[in-house]
Amino acid sequence: MTERFTPQEKRNLSKLLSRAVEPEDTLTLDGVHGLLFGLAVIPEPIMPSEWFPRIFGASSAEFEEKDDVEKWMGSLLGTYNRILAENEKGKLEFPFDMKDLREGDFDRIRHWAFGLFRAMSLRPETWGLNRDESALSEEDRRITDACCVIFGLARPEKIPDLFVKPPGAVTLYGSLPHAVNIIRDHGNRMRREMREQGIVPVPRGVRQAQKIGRNDPCPCGSGKKHKKCCG
Repeated sequence: MTERFTPQEKRNLSKLLSRAVEPEDTLTLDGVHGLLFGLAVIPEPIMPSEWFPRIFGASSAEFEEKDDVEKWMGSLLGTYNRILAENEKGKLEFPFDMKDLREGDFDRIRHWAFGLFRAMSLRPETWGLNRDESALSEEDRRITDACCVIFGLARPEKIPDLFVKPPGAVTLYGSLPHAVNIIRDHGNRMRREMREQGIVPVPRGVRQAQKIGRNDPCPCGSGKKHKKCCG
């Protein structure tokens, strides 16, 4: 299993998650990594104000002071930017070694898949989930099948029969790394195609009043110059 977070990131994120009003509806550390992984591979930049609530589900977090909010959010965004950079360098990989699983790893994988599911559900059109099934190409079906594996592990209550019968659950877990690679490669391919076409996606809710200069802040909210980020 690859390390998902640095020791400092892990400490800061653990403190952030401890502020949850309803812990049972809040992502675990594995879930947060799955969420950030999903955000990294979605070709359209998504503002933190949209994805941050996905960490806590229907609840929220309680912070004592404004400085407290800025501290934890700053740490979270730093982790998010690091994972974005890993993806840009082609180094973002499924973080579990399926050949060397230990006690509790199946639950951790399921939590990770649930975080990924929460990110992917922000932009279902990226995965072609709103298309007419009869019009799907072979590649579209590969992506749809990959989504089914991820969603099946994220929401096992929707397919209880698979988890009652061991072979079904084992098949989902075994298929997960390949499914994750498919959606990652699909999202990155869409991003490359948009760049080749000169398309600069703007986060939803942000109006693009004028052309973005290469030295202007990137509209994705990363804090980097546009030329060194989505440009």
